[in-house]
Amino acid sequence: MDRAIRRQFLEISRLLNVFLAVGFLALSLVSVTLAAGLAYALSHQRYTIVPPTVSGAFTLSQVQVDNAYLTMMSDYFLHLKFDVTPSNVHRQYGRLLDYIPASLWPLVQPTLLKDAERIRHQNVSSHLDILPDETRVDINTLKVKVSGILSKAVGERQLPTQAVDVHVKMDYHQGTIRLLAIHQEARE
Repeated sequence: MDRAIRRQFLEISRLLNVFLAVGFLALSLVSVTLAAGLAYALSHQRYTIVPPTVSGAFTLSQVQVDNAYLTMMSDYFLHLKFDVTPSNVHRQYGRLLDYIPASLWPLVQPTLLKDAERIRHQNVSSHLDILPDETRVDINTLKVKVSGILSKAVGERQLPTQAVDVHVKMDYHQGTIRLLAIHQEARE
């Protein structure tokens, strides 16, 4: 009798082990599927964010932006960089630094500080008028080329205007836009 009972317990144990193994594999498969679905949903979720100035509709996701958003953000960055007076330059450049990645701070911050001190000391004001239909956006590299007219004044004396092309290089990572570089050159 003991042998028959032990044999039944052994068969039940084996059957239970098979059910546990099948259940474990099924739950593992469900967990992997849910994790993949969650990762996909998070990376393709769309947001509507209002930048400092909005001039049209745009669409963002966790991994990409559209042309309209890059254009608006480049306009905002150019406003912070070029529309300065001795009284607002520190505030403008401080806002600009908010968009600079921490890894670039040691390179950018001293340059902006030196430029801000020069603007305050020499009483320089500047303003960039962006030319209509002269903005070129490369969505793949997140570069924007803007053409405009740069006006500067020293005190009350107006300097000759300059036609310039300004290149704005940005980075978009995990839903955050970052400014990598602003490069100005004389327009040809």
